[in-house]
Amino acid sequence: MKRGTLVVIVLMAAVVGFFVVQELRNREEDPRDAEVEIFPWDAGSVVSIELRRSGETVRVEKRDGIWRVSKPREMPANPQAVASILNAVHPLNKAARLPDGVATPPDAVHGLGTPALEAILGGVDGKSARIRFGLPLGSDKGEKVYVRAGDSDEVLVLDAYTLRQFDVTFAKVRDLGLVRFSPADIVSVTAARDGKTAVLARRGGVWALGGFVEDLADPVLVDEWAGRASGVEGLQWEARGAVEYGFDAPFLKVDLALKSRSVTLTVGAPTRTEGWRWVESSEYPGEVSSLKESDTMFLGPDPELLRARRAIPAMLRDAVAFELEGGRPLSVRKTGESWEVLRPAALPRVFEGRIPELFALLGTATVAERVPPADPPADAVTLTWRWEEGEPFRIRAWPDGDDMFVRSENPDRQVRVTGHREWVRIQAGPGAIQNPDLFPDRVPLQTRQIVVERDGAMEFSASFDGRTWTLDREIPGRQLDQQKIRDFNQHFACPVVETWVIRPKTDPEVGLGAAPRWRVTVVPDPARGGGEPRTILVGGDGPNLSYYGVVDGTEDVFLLNPLSAAALRNGVWKQ
Repeated sequence: MKRGTLVVIVLMAAVVGFFVVQELRNREEDPRDAEVEIFPWDAGSVVSIELRRSGETVRVEKRDGIWRVSKPREMPANPQAVASILNAVHPLNKAARLPDGVATPPDAVHGLGTPALEAILGGVDGKSARIRFGLPLGSDKGEKVYVRAGDSDEVLVLDAYTLRQFDVTFAKVRDLGLVRFSPADIVSVTAARDGKTAVLARRGGVWALGGFVEDLADPVLVDEWAGRASGVEGLQWEARGAVEYGFDAPFLKVDLALKSRSVTLTVGAPTRTEGWRWVESSEYPGEVSSLKESDTMFLGPDPELLRARRAIPAMLRDAVAFELEGGRPLSVRKTGESWEVLRPAALPRVFEGRIPELFALLGTATVAERVPPADPPADAVTLTWRWEEGEPFRIRAWPDGDDMFVRSENPDRQVRVTGHREWVRIQAGPGAIQNPDLFPDRVPLQTRQIVVERDGAMEFSASFDGRTWTLDREIPGRQLDQQKIRDFNQHFACPVVETWVIRPKTDPEVGLGAAPRWRVTVVPDPARGGGEPRTILVGGDGPNLSYYGVVDGTEDVFLLNPLSAAALRNGVWKQ
């Protein structure tokens, strides 16, 4: 091939390539080839929906997490109807432009001169989305629909699914429920029935029962009741007529004081249908509905069902401050996600995780018996929890034999708790929130040898080769139980204490002023790391079948974990 011919071919290829690339680039940049975004966010960001059609405007708004109708009049919204609308809201749900070369059809075809429906959505970011729906198109009139997005006059095409989701009338979007609320919205509830009045009121982080039953309510049970009450629906709402509804002498009346509003529910006389009663709600002025009589049990809180079976039935996990006065004082405060110890100052080995753990332990103490309130003894301590809002919750606690008594005020309530574990943590005060890991740098597999002495005499000495434990010196009639020795090593190679005890080891109850009851020495294998040998001295009996102990060479007293104490008592021998 001649050189000139080759040059011509290369030049022609370059020119053709340039035009091809330029055409592709132009197509990419042509906005008419792109779909049109109609929703700038997903459903979770929508806070208002307004639907306009001839003769009717419906608007719903999200307030404090609850959807409510604001037009044509104020009332609760049907959560399912709102959820159905929001199913279509997503940035990927886009409208398509008309194909190139296709002329915009006349108004008689697209129907957007007078839209059948106009939807305006508001978002949390202040943005809005507007869609005007026209007539269906195509051979299958149910698949696509003409629309306009925003303030543009451009005619677009959208999947008819979106129209079906938005095509909701006031009759569908209004709620059938008597009242919608969340437990966090409740200030107080008063229910009157059969001549008795029951009151449920929030006081900081606790729920108090008043009226014919005075006690504390369990927050978990209150949440369950609120969920059931908020889900009760009337059969059908209608304008109030000349019927005798029986609301002047009601079967049941419930007054709800909510943070956002107050609502009154009145259940009246039976309807003509057996087992049903008339009901009205202040959420729907001038309207009445009917309700199954069996559903009325969910409307008013039943004190006998809500009263707490726990000694300290408070929302302790939500507290932001805690104080223990009397005995060994402790004061902590929560800032953000962190706890700060205010008293005592400069407390060593603070472990933040022990604070919610302490609250969880106290919060699960079960009432064994309700007893008449009595004056607490001199050694009673005061525990106070505070929340972001509302009054603090204060109790007095004291031991009595193997039990603990807890007394609260407002209402005055005293209960007995079986067992001592909760009192041990309370009595420890600051020690209850110190790091429970004695040797955090150890793992059981680092152990080479365990030596245990009891009352000054050798109990056993055993060594570990990485797989099996063997006695260093045979003991007649005794044989190691491999599982028991492994458990023993787990508890004493890296022990976790029940709590630190703020008392000297010379205290007679601690029993470590003289020779210890047990001396447990754990020797690590230098080849596997673990540092120097460490010895735990075990003394007198503590509560809950435990023992007091110290690390040899230190002064800080702790209470052995009950599992570690059990390992000492059970030994390491085969039965």
